[in-house]
Amino acid sequence: MNMYDWAKNKEELVEVIYACMDGYVYFLELETGDPTRDAH
Repeated sequence: MNMYDWAKNKEELVEVIYACMDGYVYFLELETGDPTRDAH
């Protein structure tokens, strides 16, 4: 799934998938806003 290891191991992860006008899709953890994967 290309998730970072800390995100894979988090017990209750809520991932936000955010498509932006810059052409990238961002993947963030809801509580902290930390990236869970590389932007594509």
